[in-house]
Amino acid sequence: MTNTTTAASGDYTDDTLIAGDVLDATVSVNSLVIAAANDNYSGVNGFEGNTNLGNILTGTGDDSLNGDPVTTADVAITYPTPATVNGNPITGTAPIISASGDVSVPAGTPAGTYSIPYTICEIGNSSNCSNATVTVVVEAPAIVATNDDYTASPVLSEDGNANLGNILGGYR
Repeated sequence: MTNTTTAASGDYTDDTLIAGDVLDATVSVNSLVIAAANDNYSGVNGFEGNTNLGNILTGTGDDSLNGDPVTTADVAITYPTPATVNGNPITGTAPIISASGDVSVPAGTPAGTYSIPYTICEIGNSSNCSNATVTVVVEAPAIVATNDDYTASPVLSEDGNANLGNILGGYR
């Protein structure tokens, strides 16, 4: 009997005839313990975005296989249900998780709490899986208004000045 590392968990039996006698062999294969842990990211400025927020496998949750940290060589990442923002389906710009598990928030992402469910499954044993959720809190940028001073450029009321300045200069 040959056992490989890709054998699914369960009991395997083999009957072999040796020197006229039947030898019964049973091998039990146990699945490795897989654990996906929830990840939480907050304080992301939606106007600016963040292209390197973290990785769902090694980030704030530290997913594991048999107690050891995992990589994409150990597990496959899938997204079984759609992501949501504030409990509603997402339309438009939203946080992204790459095939390697990297989390990024594109510039221009609206403020809200984004929830992205994901599943990791052991490579070679696709029935050995664990679920978790990535939560990303995207904040609206602060609006900073400053006083504008045009006293150095007096305007005569009878002439006016259509090009005195731009009160929105430098604001977002």
